[in-house]
Amino acid sequence: MRDSVKAAKVGLLVALAVGATYGVWRFVDERAGGDGGYRVWAVFDDAQGLVPKSRVHIADIDVGYIDSIRL
Repeated sequence: MRDSVKAAKVGLLVALAVGATYGVWRFVDERAGGDGGYRVWAVFDDAQGLVPKSRVHIADIDVGYIDSIRL
């Protein structure tokens, strides 16, 4: 009886940890939010220093990320 109570507590702790991890991931990752955004594209004369998956800032505010770079 005592071992089953300990096992239930550990199982509950694991379930809560998984739920908390998922919640933090949804809160932190901007790509996990859903389809509320839109895609834009730009043409640059020199794209040196641009890296895919890097963040895009406007007035020091994160507004998106670089999805891909094509020639």
